[in-house]
Amino acid sequence: MRSLTVFYDETCAFCVRCRAWLARQRPSVPLSFVRKSAAADRSPEIAKLVAGSDLVLVADNGDAWLGDAAFLMILFVLPPYKSWARQLSKPGLRPYARAFFETLSTHRGVLSAFLSNPHPAASLREPPSIEPCASGSCGKGERP
Repeated sequence: MRSLTVFYDETCAFCVRCRAWLARQRPSVPLSFVRKSAAADRSPEIAKLVAGSDLVLVADNGDAWLGDAAFLMILFVLPPYKSWARQLSKPGLRPYARAFFETLSTHRGVLSAFLSNPHPAASLREPPSIEPCASGSCGKGERP
């Protein structure tokens, strides 16, 4: 493996910030970045992978990592975080790494809204307004 391609969601402010942060790092393997919307330009197989996962990492040799595995692999190629990746990949900690990634992934819309807000500190002082769902069965909008 000589290089890795990170497929990221260009419509997500959180993802764009993560991409910018990664671009400033010094990975042990060169990273390139491709917008998820451009995945179909690469191949139909990659387009299918990208459509089904929030984070996709593809090596020049064809190996691919999805979701939390991609997250850990990215950490692994960043020298300051390599030991973290090794520890989080162990069977005892892997469920926590998976839960962490899934939590970030699930709430990336909220993170994006926070990051794109010109006054993010103000949004921390005021609770967001929550609209109930159309059917009322999802629990959104209910307050304790």
